[in-house]
Amino acid sequence: IASTSVLSAWRCHRYRVKRCCTIEDNDNLVISSSEDGTARQFDIREGHTCSSSDSGCANALISLNNESIKSINSNPVRTHLICVGASDDVARVYDRRMLSLSHAPTTAPMAQYLPGHLLYTSLPDENTYTSTPSVTWCTFDPTGEYLLCNMGGEQIFLYDIAGKTKVIQLPSPEPAPVRE
Repeated sequence: IASTSVLSAWRCHRYRVKRCCTIEDNDNLVISSSEDGTARQFDIREGHTCSSSDSGCANALISLNNESIKSINSNPVRTHLICVGASDDVARVYDRRMLSLSHAPTTAPMAQYLPGHLLYTSLPDENTYTSTPSVTWCTFDPTGEYLLCNMGGEQIFLYDIAGKTKVIQLPSPEPAPVRE
């Protein structure tokens, strides 16, 4: 770092920023993720003045409706792909080419990844407290073919996003008999 002076300061997020990433083939782009449920894109070559209106700045790439985005990273090979980890148990992959900057974008992810054993978690009754695991960190491997996710309260999961690994689908479990 040649200088300690601030080049840019952005105040678009309503809550704390959790992570930032750059894009491998475009170091001028910075994408931030926040507890306000948005991922916002900034181009450091362009000036930006944050909006003081209630709708906020029109630089949001992703909005998860106030679900905290804990992690964001870009694919080092397929640089149009970004992964997002939020305060739920789903890792999402988005294609930046299909996203547009706006106040509250609603584009669905191109893929979602969830550990199979969490699909069958039964709902607790009103007297039971259970915590839902959340994706606290996600990143792509150097080849861009795998997505590595740390899930708080669970394990670390590696997903084959290139489809080179055969997926084994387990049958749905039979419902437990009702006791009277």
